[in-house]
Amino acid sequence: MKPKQWYFIAFWAAIGGGILLKGPIVPLVMAFTILGLSYHTKDWKLFSKFKPLWGLAIIILICAPWFSAILIKSNGAFLQESVGKDLLQKVGSAQEKHGAPPLTYFMLFPVLFWPWAGIFYANVKNFWQARNGFLIQWAFWWAVPLWIMFELIPTKLPHYIMPSLPACAIVLAWSLTSIPHQSWKIWQKSVLWIPPFISLLCVGAIAAGTHIIEGQIHWLSVALMCICAFLSFFACLMFLRHKKHFGIIASCASGIMLSFTLIAITLPNMPSLFLSSRIAQTIETINPCPYPTVGLVGYYEPSAVFLLGTQTKQLKTNESAEFLQKQYSAQHCRIVVLDTLPHPKKPNELSAEDQFLADATLLNIIPKKLITVQGRNMNGGRERFLSVWRLNSTR
Repeated sequence: MKPKQWYFIAFWAAIGGGILLKGPIVPLVMAFTILGLSYHTKDWKLFSKFKPLWGLAIIILICAPWFSAILIKSNGAFLQESVGKDLLQKVGSAQEKHGAPPLTYFMLFPVLFWPWAGIFYANVKNFWQARNGFLIQWAFWWAVPLWIMFELIPTKLPHYIMPSLPACAIVLAWSLTSIPHQSWKIWQKSVLWIPPFISLLCVGAIAAGTHIIEGQIHWLSVALMCICAFLSFFACLMFLRHKKHFGIIASCASGIMLSFTLIAITLPNMPSLFLSSRIAQTIETINPCPYPTVGLVGYYEPSAVFLLGTQTKQLKTNESAEFLQKQYSAQHCRIVVLDTLPHPKKPNELSAEDQFLADATLLNIIPKKLITVQGRNMNGGRERFLSVWRLNSTR
């Protein structure tokens, strides 16, 4: 097989894998980029050069088995949930209170592209001067249409814009390695200080976050974040002194230090943020029976289903007592994990726990509270109280 044929196979295989991972996002990136380049080059046959019929066959070969299996397993409910509810709700309204106005990602770019945002801003002039070049056009049509789309969608989460960031990194690498040095103007010197300023904010955020969530400051995380801030300041000074190779190395080091600090040190020492893991560990420690089936009420994180097993049920409050009643043996018991918040909004409305106990009384069963797991949502930081119940006896 000729080398170029391998390129096409790899390209379309990557598109197929991307569809399995993130649905329509990867094909959208491809479509925006090819359409934009076709417009720029006036070559409207550009897409045909990618052998689309062969590509469609490869995508079907990769995706059809999984989609067939999930549609059969869910009796067609997968499309209704993933497309009808999840995708369309994100497009039409702010899903799960994650709404934000347009230009949110533009304002967050210094954080999302840290520690490279400062030097990226400083090189905007180079990008503009080379705007008709193929590389800049390629990166532009890759990143900008997708970026605008996400700005217009009401639901916003920081990671949504990540598919656009590699294009930003590519043009920045080109500018740093290919454009001869020019004297920095005042505005360029100013924007270079953005990453060090953000790193200082991160020091304070880690100190405050660990204190608020866990009740004490995690000083090792703060110390490592100070090193990260120092590296970011050093990188800024190197760029200002036109020693860009040292600036690049220091920026890479600061990024690695930040990732190591957050992933390896800070988050593992904040167990309150990992409610699903704590629930799974609690049930395993209590060991109510060899084969427990868990029903979740009010807490529907996918990670909980992943850790507790695919037999886990997602229940409404008025279904929880009946679920517990149907325990059919001591070997195969049932556990209810009940989110005790939020409190009733109306004066005569029962809380989730009170309604559960009232329903249990009507069914002549006596639930037993084993433990209450307290923690916070990693997404938003809302405090949660999850009570774990099992069937104690029947009346």
